Amino acid sequence: PPPSPPPRGRAAGGESLLRFYTSSRCEICGAVGVTNRLCSDCLGEKGEGTGAAAALYELHSRRRAAEIEEAVVGDVCGSCCGGARGSGLVVAGSCVNLDCAVMYEREKRVLKRMEAYEIVEDVEKGLDLEE
Repeated sequence: PPPSPPPRGRAAGGESLLRFYTSSRCEICGAVGVTNRLCSDCLGEKGEGTGAAAALYELHSRRRAAEIEEAVVGDVCGSCCGGARGSGLVVAGSCVNLDCAVMYEREKRVLKRMEAYEIVEDVEKGLDLEE
């Protein structure tokens, strides 16, 4: 058999690709250079910001908006795929039309919702809060 290729990434002691996908921008105001998803202004650490409670409220509001957007597109998708109308729920893999723009929009909304949940979870962990 041919020799195995040399290890790459973490196996070779390097970094994973995940570091390229983490944002250094504040999730609220977009300020550059943050390490834990929120800048010190938005956390209220400089005495001028909105404070941690207001920042969490904003992030939870964004998460809820993402849930609603997903449900709306899910209703449209479900009307074609046989999902329960009004539930926003479509069984994964039930759509077989790979040319359907609604299916791709639904997938984008699912990813957006998942990202919103991850952001809230990361910020709450960083603030040492539990839901």
